[in-house]
Amino acid sequence: SSAAVQLGPGVWQVPLLDPVVCAQLADEVDHFNFWAKREGIEVDRPNSMNDYGVVLNDIGFLPAMDRAMAAVVGPLARQLLPEVLHQAEFGSQHSFIVRYAAGEDLDLKPHADDSDITLNVCLGHEFEGASLYFHKPQLCVEREESEFLYPHPQNCPHCVIHYKHRPGMAVLHRGAQVHGVQPLAGGERLNLVIWCRKRPYPKDIQRVMALSGR
Repeated sequence: SSAAVQLGPGVWQVPLLDPVVCAQLADEVDHFNFWAKREGIEVDRPNSMNDYGVVLNDIGFLPAMDRAMAAVVGPLARQLLPEVLHQAEFGSQHSFIVRYAAGEDLDLKPHADDSDITLNVCLGHEFEGASLYFHKPQLCVEREESEFLYPHPQNCPHCVIHYKHRPGMAVLHRGAQVHGVQPLAGGERLNLVIWCRKRPYPKDIQRVMALSGR
């Protein structure tokens, strides 16, 4: 984490993946989507806001993403955001790929993640726009309605960070911090997102993990 750069309150940039690794993971996801479309298999949406992408835990990446949570996100969070994780351990994660492209998702409305800590890594490809913005952290539970205006106003008074993604670079932030994505202007952007949670996995997933010897 010595190369980590604080972008603003509660938000850090960390160089994480080699571009070759980014391209390999992006190719894996592209191949899966091609196969699923050819076979007529419906793919679950990553979350309630993104319509395009894939849940990595559903296609065999659960062990790998668990290792990433424990070996990468946990140590980074304890050092960079100790007020969130303290000495605790993460108990579960929800990992997925999101895709922004013409005719698909072009932006993302202001929201907070269902996570304690989020790691967001850009995989590629070539794109213009689709920058990430963050609102200033709120100490109170109640938020102003103006924080969630959509379309997102250009002169938003809550914004404190505007960030342009680069392949291989990760953004680490509190899940509760409101953020969103500006409209894509061209190309295609693919990102790996890991929602890390202190709460354990649901019992049905725990049973599957137990049966697999994990």
